[in-house]
Amino acid sequence: MTFALSAAEAVTIFESMSDGALVLRRDGTIRRSNAQAERLFRRKAAELEAQAFWTVAADAKTAEGAETIERAMTNGVAGRFEIFYPGLYAWHAVTVTPIENGALLLIRDITDRMRMLRDEAVKQGIADVIASIPVAIAITRGADHRFELVNPFARELLGGREVEGFTLRNAFPELADQGFADLFDQVYQSGHPYRASGVAVRFRSANGDMREGRFDVVYCPLRDLNGAINGVLSTSVEVGNGSESSQRGAL
Repeated sequence: MTFALSAAEAVTIFESMSDGALVLRRDGTIRRSNAQAERLFRRKAAELEAQAFWTVAADAKTAEGAETIERAMTNGVAGRFEIFYPGLYAWHAVTVTPIENGALLLIRDITDRMRMLRDEAVKQGIADVIASIPVAIAITRGADHRFELVNPFARELLGGREVEGFTLRNAFPELADQGFADLFDQVYQSGHPYRASGVAVRFRSANGDMREGRFDVVYCPLRDLNGAINGVLSTSVEVGNGSESSQRGAL
């Protein structure tokens, strides 16, 4: 049994789609657009229709996108591509389906996913750099200063302890007792960095013994995308320890 849609039903479906939809003529101009396409391109239908697609998306044109649409138009081959619009700061995934006398473009906003992937890549790059710097570096999150990252130089000097997920006060009680947790509180609450030179620190070394060193320290507040403080970045360089002057870092 065959069911046919009326023109009104087809228009209703077209307009209610969650993806942006553009119907292109063979010459690449937009014959029809739906409401979601208007939202994605931030233009009214009157500004989209009769324009060439690559005029509307001029800052996002790529060879892959142009070839995909051309194959659908001339060879009837469906395809897909992703494009980035610098002017909109948005990423779209575009599915191209050949239709009679043109092509149908279904456009999905993938900006959030692409930003997440980009942010993860940036975070990994930063983590790799931090791991290679010969200075003790740690990142804590939250008002209780829970360790998110400790680089190898700090970990080695402090006994090789696995502290990610622990708070400063729980992971290093010997440092908390000397007032360093209070300094983290100060930085977190005030939003102002703390800097000091030649600070005497007693800490547990790699062999489990307590030792003392002197350090140049910097504690800086970290902020989220909204500007709210959500952590502290600490860096320390050992500048003297009696007969030892290894220039290594510590928290």
